[in-house]
Amino acid sequence: MVAGKNNITTIKLEKTTKSRLENLRSYKRETYEEILVKMLEILNICKINPERARARLLDLDRKKRKTIRQFMQKRERPALKQIDKQKNNKNSEQKKFRIN
Repeated sequence: MVAGKNNITTIKLEKTTKSRLENLRSYKRETYEEILVKMLEILNICKINPERARARLLDLDRKKRKTIRQFMQKRERPALKQIDKQKNNKNSEQKKFRIN
């Protein structure tokens, strides 16, 4: 779907609704438009084939979990590097002061 100037509108949402939409994001920069389109797609599938809708929801959940894991790994890498660096510095200092 291509959005043009005349195809965009504003809707009012309660803060709790906005928060719930944010929790449905599959990735950080997913727009509310994309989230709502996904929800409507799943609702339409649910009317016709509830099992297929369930499979779609499970797939989305797997993708979200994978995104969260990747984010956490990226976030942890610098911290782990810092810890390794500190260990190496400590080992180097201990070697300097060893008496043979």
